[in-house]
Amino acid sequence: KEYTQHATLLAAALCLSLMSTSTSASAEPLSAQRQHEAPTKRAPADLLLDAIDVWVTPELVAKAGLTAEHAERVLLNRSERRYRRIRAMAALCITSPERALEVLPELMRSAPDAELRIQAVIHLARAFGEGRRAQVEALLREALTTHKDEKVRAMITRELERSAR
Repeated sequence: KEYTQHATLLAAALCLSLMSTSTSASAEPLSAQRQHEAPTKRAPADLLLDAIDVWVTPELVAKAGLTAEHAERVLLNRSERRYRRIRAMAALCITSPERALEVLPELMRSAPDAELRIQAVIHLARAFGEGRRAQVEALLREALTTHKDEKVRAMITRELERSAR
């Protein structure tokens, strides 16, 4: 019992010591202090690219002012996070399907990130309507015979089977 009391006193003394040597001038908790910081100003287009559980739709792309140029710049920037690049891929398909048909096959072939290559296959297969189906299927069939990545070939096969239904 005496040991427990001694340990409790030591712990209390340590807490008091830490509180008195704190470098924070405010007695407010950190969470309250953060509320007073000015929020960083971010463009709506970047907010949309960073959003989680929000679909990239034509309406949201237009509302955010996300241009094809911005989407392509993010998509092709290797220093961007994968998530932003994939969302930019969707935005590019919406804002400039013609440009997406040029960029996505190249990404499917040569992106260093396997997940980006797979997402390029999915976006190619699903983002374009009947008017471009033959062109997209031809791109996918060619890639199926030439692509070295087994996972990418499996996704191409899956997407070609899906479009045949």
